[in-house]
Amino acid sequence: MTVVLRRNWGKFYKIAMCAAKMPSFSAIFRAIPRVTAALRVPLQSLATSGTMRETIETNLALTAFQAFVQSNWGTKMAGTVEQKLASQGITLPEPTAPVANYVPFVRSGNLLFFSGQVCFNAEGKLIAKGKLGAGVTIEQGVAAAQGCAINLLAQVKAALGDLDKVVRVVRLGGFINSAPDFFDGPKVLNGASDLMVAAFGDKGRHARTTVGVASLPADAAVEVEGVFEVS
Repeated sequence: MTVVLRRNWGKFYKIAMCAAKMPSFSAIFRAIPRVTAALRVPLQSLATSGTMRETIETNLALTAFQAFVQSNWGTKMAGTVEQKLASQGITLPEPTAPVANYVPFVRSGNLLFFSGQVCFNAEGKLIAKGKLGAGVTIEQGVAAAQGCAINLLAQVKAALGDLDKVVRVVRLGGFINSAPDFFDGPKVLNGASDLMVAAFGDKGRHARTTVGVASLPADAAVEVEGVFEVS
């Protein structure tokens, strides 16, 4: 087994680099005894040739090493910001594709400008539909704004690959589908703002505009756009 591990060290090291985000070589080396200890398969009882047995050992070792790395360092793969979101029960959905002649985001220097995100949930259904002040409550609007923010972060991750690359949430723009006499749009948009602060801490505190509008695409209750400074 030692020969197999040595011969296939490049494979093990590649797995560790991807999963552990560049841990030290010594840390990986110290893991090898634990990996080999986990491989308690009576290969000697298999009626196989030496070459076949070595192939089986190699595959088993690779599988065990992947499991070891994932169990010890796997939480780092998601990034600190995503871990914070996960601790609140929030998982980022797949970002939605544009529905008209525009792109999801544009980068200019260190700024990323994101197109408006409507309050769809992960299943593609509206979290709140209709007008605030005319059938949609403030609480429902807050949940819709949070859903928009989650979709916005999904686009950020698609653009950067890692939310930890966000330096600052610069600005949010909120559009609230409102009845003419509804004036609590800022309370609704807090659903998006609170999520940004929860995810990024002080880096999530941002400038903001809230606008009441007569309608939104698909009769969504809320739409949110954003600008992010990134590394």
